[in-house]
Amino acid sequence: MGATAIEDELQDDVIGTIRDMRLAGMSFFILTGDKRETAINIGRSCGLIDRNAELVDIPMYDQM
Repeated sequence: MGATAIEDELQDDVIGTIRDMRLAGMSFFILTGDKRETAINIGRSCGLIDRNAELVDIPMYDQM
C-alpha cells in the first residue's frame, strides 16, 4: 500500500489513521524535497516520529 501527501498541514483524522496503521504493523517513510527539519517536524506532529526514533538520511545527488 502506498500514499502520498503534498501539503504540510495535517488533515482531520490523519493522526488517528496513522496510529491505527502503525498498530497494524505498517512501516512508514517520510520523503521530502524540503529541509530535513521540516520532514522531522511533520513526522513528529502526526505521531510517526518520537524522540527515540532512529532517523536515517539518504542523500540525493543532482543529475549530471
